[in-house]
Amino acid sequence: MGIDVVANPTMQQMTAYLDQLARRQTIVATNIANIDTPGYKAKDLEFSQILGAALDGDLVRTDPRHLPAGGAASGGRIKEVDGLPARLDQNNVSLDREAAKLAEIALRFSATAQMFSLRAKTIRSAILEGR
Repeated sequence: MGIDVVANPTMQQMTAYLDQLARRQTIVATNIANIDTPGYKAKDLEFSQILGAALDGDLVRTDPRHLPAGGAASGGRIKEVDGLPARLDQNNVSLDREAAKLAEIALRFSATAQMFSLRAKTIRSAILEGR
């Protein structure tokens, strides 16, 4: 029988955070794909709210059949980004801005995945040494 390290609350929080990073990456890719679409407005997640929810455990499910608490079933709200300069076609997507977001997401994902891996090794080690 395998060891379920993901049952640990900290691991569930990291998993929820990784899921949100992947979701945000998809939104950034959509922005880039629409860079030449007239009138398209750049979108993003209300990310600080999602991070807070993941850290508070609101996105952690005790049972896979349960929805996350606080109406976060979709993992957070997608919103248009306000205050960005628009071109003549009213599109406000900036390739530089989106590329910077992708780099940030990759860095956060890598760091969280490393923490996840180290935590899993620690839990496995503790369980196997206790036998």
